[in-house]
Amino acid sequence: MKINNNLEKMYDARLEKQLNKLYRFDEGIMSLKQFFERVNPVYKKIFIDEYSSKKIHYEYIKLKNPKKTYGIFYNESMFIVVSKMVYDYYSEVEERK
Repeated sequence: MKINNNLEKMYDARLEKQLNKLYRFDEGIMSLKQFFERVNPVYKKIFIDEYSSKKIHYEYIKLKNPKKTYGIFYNESMFIVVSKMVYDYYSEVEERK
């Protein structure tokens, strides 16, 4: 039990560090936590091909498995790429509402 408790504390500390990191937005400099409190975000998984069309033949197998990126949309066309940890936290918060 003590090991699990320590792992949970470490996870929470890493999450808080990521949420409190400062970024520059159009509204000013603020943390992710402050920014998401101001806007009404939508949580989606985004799939982005990380390879250019010049490498299609050479990298064909890799193109079949696109890179998974987690993004939080705060406008219809604008999103922030976040880590899976931050994405999971906010999607769980959204499910509880």
